[in-house]
Amino acid sequence: MNNSIDGYTKSACLLFFLGIKKSIKILKYFNVDEKRKIILKLSDTSILSKKNIDISIKSYKEYYKNLFFNKKKYFNSYLKSIVNKSFNKEDSLFLIDSINNKSTFLKNVKKANSINAKNCYLIFKKEHPQIISVFLKYLNKKKSFKILSFFEKKCRYEIIKRMFETSKLSEFSKNEFFKIINFLFKKKKILEKNNLDKAINIFNLFSKKEKIFILKNCFKNNYNVRKKIICEMFSFKDIFKMSDCHIYILLKYVNKKILYISIENLEEKFKNKILANMSKKQLYYFFKMIKNSNFKISYEEIKSSRKDILKIVKILLEKNILMLEDIEKIYV
Repeated sequence: MNNSIDGYTKSACLLFFLGIKKSIKILKYFNVDEKRKIILKLSDTSILSKKNIDISIKSYKEYYKNLFFNKKKYFNSYLKSIVNKSFNKEDSLFLIDSINNKSTFLKNVKKANSINAKNCYLIFKKEHPQIISVFLKYLNKKKSFKILSFFEKKCRYEIIKRMFETSKLSEFSKNEFFKIINFLFKKKKILEKNNLDKAINIFNLFSKKEKIFILKNCFKNNYNVRKKIICEMFSFKDIFKMSDCHIYILLKYVNKKILYISIENLEEKFKNKILANMSKKQLYYFFKMIKNSNFKISYEEIKSSRKDILKIVKILLEKNILMLEDIEKIYV
């Protein structure tokens, strides 16, 4: 990112580029001091050059490109900023908490609609009918009916009765129920992860030949399990078994400083494979840092940067930017 102009200049250039109506709407979200500084910049026509506008737009695009991996963090800060300026402290805290809880709750509902009804029942079988009724009301009707069928008749009727009464719940009560339901799903996820970790540890005891057989035959039709296994198995050295095409895709999403640190102390053949797939910007940064003899790298920094790259591999697999079938070829 080109930092030859300051943030207020970039803001002024972007507002000038967007036009009067949009600028007025956007300026409402700034405080008085920020507005004053931006308007002072706008009054200086010499800074509204084509070069500065191009730099501002480029910075804006790059900023939003980087939000790819920090979407949740960005929207949380965006919401906090708007809510804090619109409500008093107590109301804003409750509203942000409610938004986050409902967002997580709806994700859990989506997940529940796609999993086996018996598994959903097992999560809620010991819970109060009121909690179950809130949850079932958000599911699709077929899934709700299937889950209800697992409960005893008396409990089933109590849940249905409460489903008709959930519309009377206050926003505060709904928020509390969302919290409880989210906790139940989180608890289940932790148990699942522990079971998966154990399964992976056992899986890693097999020979390479046996691993290939298991991946190819036992989970041939279970895409999600295969993806979880690959994500857990994938190590930093596996990157060098990937094709140049897939390494190039991966490196597009890796910060150049993290990349530089991660390949420190690597064998020459591995380092060359990374260098061959770097972008011009990454290569420029790499050779610039080599010349900088004052830049010292600790073992902890190398370890941390490699973990960061593995996280990116998992995200790219989740978003199907890197395809599971291509990564599987490393093992099978």
